[in-house]
Amino acid sequence: MEAVIIAAGKGSRMSRQFSPKPLTPLLGLRLIERILFVTKLAGIHDFKIVVGYKGAAIEQILGDGRKYGVRIQYIENPDWEKGNGVSVLKAKNHVNGNFLLLMSDHLFDEQIIVRLASVDVKPGQCVLCVDKNISKDHADIEDATKVYCEDHYVKRIDSALQDFNAIDTGLFLCTPAIFVALEQSIQNGQYSLSAGNRVLAEQGKLVALDVTGSFWIDVDDEPGLQKAKQSLIQQLSKPTDGSISRNVNRRLSTKISAYLARYDVSPNVVTFASFMLAVISGIFFFFGGYQNILIGGIMAQLSSILDGCDGELARLKFKSSDFGKWLDRVLDRYADGFILLGMTHAVWLSTKNEYVWLFGFLALTGTYLNSYTAGIYDDLIHKKWIKNTFRVGRDLRLFIIFMGSLFNQVFLVMILLSILTHVESIRRLFILKTFTELEHRIKNDILQILSYSAIPEDYEHAFNVLKWVHRLKPDADFPLRIASLGHDIERALPDQRVERVNFSAYDDFKRAHAENSAKIVHGILSKYPVAQDVIERVHYLIANHEFGKEGDLDLTILKDADSLSFFEINLPYYFHREGEQETYFRMQWGYNRMSERARQFLKNFSHEEDVLNDFLQKVQSLSTE
Repeated sequence: MEAVIIAAGKGSRMSRQFSPKPLTPLLGLRLIERILFVTKLAGIHDFKIVVGYKGAAIEQILGDGRKYGVRIQYIENPDWEKGNGVSVLKAKNHVNGNFLLLMSDHLFDEQIIVRLASVDVKPGQCVLCVDKNISKDHADIEDATKVYCEDHYVKRIDSALQDFNAIDTGLFLCTPAIFVALEQSIQNGQYSLSAGNRVLAEQGKLVALDVTGSFWIDVDDEPGLQKAKQSLIQQLSKPTDGSISRNVNRRLSTKISAYLARYDVSPNVVTFASFMLAVISGIFFFFGGYQNILIGGIMAQLSSILDGCDGELARLKFKSSDFGKWLDRVLDRYADGFILLGMTHAVWLSTKNEYVWLFGFLALTGTYLNSYTAGIYDDLIHKKWIKNTFRVGRDLRLFIIFMGSLFNQVFLVMILLSILTHVESIRRLFILKTFTELEHRIKNDILQILSYSAIPEDYEHAFNVLKWVHRLKPDADFPLRIASLGHDIERALPDQRVERVNFSAYDDFKRAHAENSAKIVHGILSKYPVAQDVIERVHYLIANHEFGKEGDLDLTILKDADSLSFFEINLPYYFHREGEQETYFRMQWGYNRMSERARQFLKNFSHEEDVLNDFLQKVQSLSTE
């Protein structure tokens, strides 16, 4: 898929110092460069940029996109003063099929683009990302384009709209229908993109994709630029930050990173600088004496603060790399070793006690074990299995060393680190063991219910859906794995399952079936110490697995896995139980809800019954006509 970026306007409310507006610098990158990088992270590499006002300056800076790892083509719009709808229309003869439409002054999170690009938009429709947070926290409501949404469609859109429940984010997935709508609105003397969107909305062809809670911001003027800067800096914190990182280090490191971002400084250079501070810390500790110990402690804390800057700088300027991550981890371990060796030697110089080296060894091994177990432990925090209420990490260890140096209590710090780090590593092992066993017990509860199902294929189908989920998404998380097994659980409970005869429409029956299964699995999960938002996510996935939701990748994967498993496992059972007419209907229904990716797998399916193979070919051929 390709993306069209509108960068033709003058941006009169922004300072003329960095004209044109798309070239306005923000934390070391120009606005339009940030859009290129974020969209690239979402897997988009082909860009068409519509230029007008000072377009040559944009072309000179960006070039053909090679330095950003993308491909850029430019579309000239000499009529840019008429309105942004004209700029979009200029792309008509330069795009093939569906495309993303972005504004050069709207910043956003790459996950919005991932969701938007995954929407299975129908011919003749377009998709607009909307934000239902209509507070003034992140948008100028008075100036924003307001939207009224209903049943996942935009019904009305206008900046002067009084009755609205969402905001236009300026992010679109377009089909060629947008050009038809714009031609119609321009014929009526309306040249804005919103005018074209009103045409689509009136025709019921503008789908609303809710991105509430995701980051986006319209950098329309100087206050908007400052708000964008603050938002980007706030995002530098990580959910796995320890208490010292969160409350002390980040307050200083983000200011350093924001300053460094203005210059061509590599994050790896910052990593090495942090390492050198730790080496200097170790040297001062090594020679002992309160003055050296104090300087060593200060150097250790400065190293800790600077240790956060390399990642912050990499995220700010899109310079993250696997090598950079490994370099940081390796040098951090060497740094810890230098500091602890220096501390141990300092205490030995003053006490000549051989047991000092034992505590030095225990502090060092505990530190390394802490770092070793952090990966899996932090992954649980990222997935919200556990809350990051208190995390013993490198930030806390170096802060303890700093405080110990202030009061000249290095040996006490070594004892404390020896105990704290090993206790924390053991605690993490128990947590990991608990959650590993917990998932196993939950799966067993679900499978035990399915084993009693009167429908013979239900048990095998559950396993097969999980298999397909892992094939379609190898890193499937816990909610998706549980939803894969439990999505049809209500069919195994005769006293709770819904019956098709009670529904006039098949879709209504499937919705009721999905919601009923979701409630049952919700009840199973509630018996265990599972976070409530995880339970709600599983409920959501199962309740919507039959039809999916626009832009939710996990739901698309679950829906596809369910369909593929039906065609692979369930189909022969269903045929012998329900007959030809009902089977053919069910095959059509199942095929129509599959994504194009899933349909490619279906081409390789075959069964012993010739009639089923004939049905498969017929269903697939009808969809291509």
